[in-house]
Amino acid sequence: EEELETVDSRPLLIGAGRPGTTAVAFLQGIVVLLLVMFDPGGSLSVSDYISDPLYSFRAEPVNGLAVPGRDIATVSGEDITVSAVRLGSRRDPVSIEWSTVPDIWRTEEIEAGRIGTGEAELERFEYTFTDLREDVVFRFASGGETTAETHIVVERRPVINRVSARLDHPAYTGIAYEVIETLTGRITAPVGTKVTLAGETSIPVDSGEIRLASGKESELEPSVIGFTGAFTISKRDTAYISVIGDNGLGCEVPLRVPVIPVPDRPPVIEILAPGDGDLLPRSQRVRLVLRASDDYGLSRITLYYMLERRGGSWKTVGIFPDGHPGAKRIEGPFDWSLEDERIM
Repeated sequence: EEELETVDSRPLLIGAGRPGTTAVAFLQGIVVLLLVMFDPGGSLSVSDYISDPLYSFRAEPVNGLAVPGRDIATVSGEDITVSAVRLGSRRDPVSIEWSTVPDIWRTEEIEAGRIGTGEAELERFEYTFTDLREDVVFRFASGGETTAETHIVVERRPVINRVSARLDHPAYTGIAYEVIETLTGRITAPVGTKVTLAGETSIPVDSGEIRLASGKESELEPSVIGFTGAFTISKRDTAYISVIGDNGLGCEVPLRVPVIPVPDRPPVIEILAPGDGDLLPRSQRVRLVLRASDDYGLSRITLYYMLERRGGSWKTVGIFPDGHPGAKRIEGPFDWSLEDERIM
């Protein structure tokens, strides 16, 4: 700004007359605008280019690359396109140099594009940084000249680094709780199992949710290292876990966890003896031989019986051969006494 105030534009205007003065002033304004837009840092001399029309002829020819000159803020995972405009007369190859590690630079040559038309046409050089995950500093270079360094500052989205799960199975199964230290695949457990998740994230979490494909949702609670949350298995489903960091940004992709319920098959029981139609002994004591099984264990076995000639009402007798509560399979005898029924 201070440099512009000292520009002496008289050499451009003297002898031009009023129409000429207007035209030259207009062109001067365009040049100033270009230089201010693309080189606010002052790497090109505004006063030299404007106040002395013959400057570019007397001075060494340059490429005169100009860039917007301001740092760029973006979000991780985004693409950023940067550009430079050539204002000088040299036509050396142009490359972009960039670094993500101090003092280590990578270089790539760039083909020229065009901006403007006719005599106002300029060469423009563009480069796109894709899927940015870390801060970048870059500059354009040509013929020994370099532009001022520009920084791309990447705001990180939260990343779910690790999730553990505790599975509290329904009490009737008799199965002790289970801990999955690092959840890498699906969760397989009986219907009714409570799943408690504990996650670790790359940055502190402000909020989050567990969303089931079946439609249910539950909020996550922020913790010192990440978050905690829980849901209960009711059917085959998929859980989507997403968080919002304390910087207001959400995670790029929710964590997907398939949920597979283990079916609870009904128990099976067989009476192996006596056979259908066998006679009741005079002792009125019957030895029953049973075979019973269940995938999670048998809590009880009840015998239903009816004395048809006395009205046909059902009666019950509790049975537990060998005294094995919770056993998944039982096979053995049970002595059933009908003496109290006074059948004979």
